[in-house]
Amino acid sequence: LARALGRDVCAVRRSSHVKHGGLSGSFHFLRVELGASGVGGCDDDEASRAPKAIRDAALLSLELAVKVVPEAALSRSVGLGCAREGLFYRYLGPSLEVAGIPRAYAAAGLMETGESVVCMDCLSGAVPIGVFFGPGNPNNWGASAEDVMRTAGGIISGPHAHEWDATTLSAEAFRLYARLHGAHWGEAASLGARMPWLRGAAWAVGDGGHDGEATWQRAMGMAADAWAALSAARREGNSVIEWDAHLVACLDVSFSKAGDYAAFLSEQSGRPLTLVHGDCHPHNVLLAAAEAAPSAARPGESKGCEDGGEVTGRGCWLRLIDFEMVGLGSGAQELGQFLISHTEPALRRATERELVRAYYDELRSVLCARGLAADANAYTFEACWEEYVAGGAGRWAWFVAYLVHAKSDSPKLGQYFHDQLAAFLRDHVSDPLLTPMPRV
Repeated sequence: LARALGRDVCAVRRSSHVKHGGLSGSFHFLRVELGASGVGGCDDDEASRAPKAIRDAALLSLELAVKVVPEAALSRSVGLGCAREGLFYRYLGPSLEVAGIPRAYAAAGLMETGESVVCMDCLSGAVPIGVFFGPGNPNNWGASAEDVMRTAGGIISGPHAHEWDATTLSAEAFRLYARLHGAHWGEAASLGARMPWLRGAAWAVGDGGHDGEATWQRAMGMAADAWAALSAARREGNSVIEWDAHLVACLDVSFSKAGDYAAFLSEQSGRPLTLVHGDCHPHNVLLAAAEAAPSAARPGESKGCEDGGEVTGRGCWLRLIDFEMVGLGSGAQELGQFLISHTEPALRRATERELVRAYYDELRSVLCARGLAADANAYTFEACWEEYVAGGAGRWAWFVAYLVHAKSDSPKLGQYFHDQLAAFLRDHVSDPLLTPMPRV
């Protein structure tokens, strides 16, 4: 820890912060007392990687969070590839703080064993923006309005309290996703070759070979088998939820395409691939007032995460969290996943185009700043919008089949996501024959 911080560490004590929903894994919160000088044996290059605020001798303590995969969850972590989060923070996170990625001081992951550890800024003053999405959001079920308000704490009682709503926060989150996606736009093949642990890397590099097809078929098969079982139960009158006829027609078409890897590769070649979060929903975005910024990341450092995640003109910041599913894929698809997941259909209908536009404008800005004006011009807003629709429909076709079947003991949850997707399909896929294949 001393070498990572570039400072002598006098003591480390457990802190008593409570982990809010929206974060997975096991967390340990630490209060670190720092010495007045740099750590002995730490060369200039190591010290220079520590944030300027930490290298300031006037800072004598800070709070950190250590996220680990607990031993009891290692088998599940191997199956899902959750250790990629530690690898992401180690190899990619440091260059992505402008996209609201929490600052990590040490990180590691082992895909073979499922082990992962990330030592990062403590975000104890933050809350998931999902608390602003109302009681219909599953993450808010069982919580009264008073509980939700209490969770949000000072954020919704501050001077900008009247400005916090699901649409405002979605727009700010979409701008961060645009920065994340734009940072490695056009680099999917090279990233996949160098970092095969990224989800989707096996089929993003060329044709992915046998391993790529086998990996894709396994992932697709999970939902295809679930849809077959759900269809049989529906025919026998044993469904645990009420099915919408249009959704059923759309998913029947979607899953009829599910095993065609060649068609998938052909379809994939027609859309831009980039680095993606992989699990986009409002409970994986945190919000906090500026005064709750991590002690190691006070405003003032250029290009720090406190600047990258700032909510424009409102004195707050956002962070994107939970990168177990980080990988290579469609950026616009993530927007569809996000809005279908938590946004009430009437609100989505009223705001989705302006939200996708906010993402698109920020993405263009990022690409032009990187000298990729030709790429920015080639990717039109209509192409982005069409991929938002196709990606959202395809991703949630996979999710609904899998979740309704896997969570058959929680029919309320299955019904909620079914209804969210049904509304989206009625709005955007009027002809079931045009339903895209599921997205894994």
